[in-house]
Amino acid sequence: MVAGHGVGFGMGAASMTATWIWAASFYAAATSGYKYGVSGPIHYGFWGALMILFIYFWYALS
Repeated sequence: MVAGHGVGFGMGAASMTATWIWAASFYAAATSGYKYGVSGPIHYGFWGALMILFIYFWYALS
């Protein structure tokens, strides 16, 4: 948005993904795995991936 969409979709999407996934996400996935077993990180990752897909969709429309 700042560069007037001159960055491109791929670089913008990669930047948003890198911003979304940070160290606390890995710790939370490990904690949910410890608490709920194998299904914990799978569910945690699914909902996180779903939100990233929503962001990509919104970014593609803008």
